[in-house]
Amino acid sequence: MLFLNRGYKSFAIAIILLGAVSDFFDGYIARKYNAVTKLGTLLDPLADKIFSNFVLWGIWFNTQNATLFALASLLTVRDLSLLVGSVFVLKTKVKVSLQPMFISKVCTTFVFSYILLYLVCNPMNKVISLMGVTSMILTVITATLYAIRYFRNTRNLSQT
Repeated sequence: MLFLNRGYKSFAIAIILLGAVSDFFDGYIARKYNAVTKLGTLLDPLADKIFSNFVLWGIWFNTQNATLFALASLLTVRDLSLLVGSVFVLKTKVKVSLQPMFISKVCTTFVFSYILLYLVCNPMNKVISLMGVTSMILTVITATLYAIRYFRNTRNLSQT
């Protein structure tokens, strides 16, 4: 978030909004026009995770806000764990669904909403603080659900 560091807050907000809107529409358009590919199914969530982590860490480096640090840390640990698990699944050819869950989309929406509200409003606002805490809780929930689904599926496959 070099733009924040140089005082271009409006430009940074526009880039984040553009990223969030394009994230929504690329999947919608791919499904609507039956243009979903395996590569796209793998790369789209990876790009989303890289983008959201980059934005959170970029804002944190400019603000040193404790809530942002906690959220960025949780998301980074969750996303690195998902990446390692995905690589393991691909290498071992274990058939585990890598499709995102609805709650992960809700989590992403909360994270981007929190980021935008944080940049636009007073970060000490109670609503913004609540969004940050909610985003952290959703991050923990999604990480836990992914882990449970992954271990359940791999255990079931190893028993067959």
